[in-house]
Amino acid sequence: MKNSLLQIGAILLILFITACQNGANSSEFSQVEEKDAKTAEEETQEERAERLESGILHYGEGVKGGQFGITLSTAYSELNTFRESKTSHQYVVTAVVRVRNVTHDQTLNAGNIGFKLESEKLNTSYDGELLPNMNPSDTEIEPEKNVYLQVTFEVPNIEEDYMLSAHLFNESSMEPRWKLQDLKEFN
Repeated sequence: MKNSLLQIGAILLILFITACQNGANSSEFSQVEEKDAKTAEEETQEERAERLESGILHYGEGVKGGQFGITLSTAYSELNTFRESKTSHQYVVTAVVRVRNVTHDQTLNAGNIGFKLESEKLNTSYDGELLPNMNPSDTEIEPEKNVYLQVTFEVPNIEEDYMLSAHLFNESSMEPRWKLQDLKEFN
């Protein structure tokens, strides 16, 4: 009887801890949703139409070509201290993109997509990297499936408005551009 009560108590404790952890995660997720909703509310229909006409996308928006569909899920910045750096830049901008194979009959390689981060302020661009420790080892995408990629850019400083572009080597007509906003600045 005592063992049964202890087992029930242990199960209830585990369930309680799990519920608290899920609550924290959903709280973080709702903060991201609030940020996206705030951005969407601040933009009028006319402003959105004008922005889309000029080819500039925001978080959560994507494009679809003949073979690929690409959507920018989120982007964030951090100090470049936890990895081996190929440059002397002290910051990293990471963009999380969803790449979808929209074909019905062929496997595609997401490694054929090149990413650039452009700084209009400095009039320069940075090439994106698909680091093996942050991405799937196999970037082959089966028909009608997708993969999430974390594209990293080493940059000298965090700017207010970067532009992220994707270049599909086999679909030159499709080059989506996203405006990255609200990246954390380090002082």
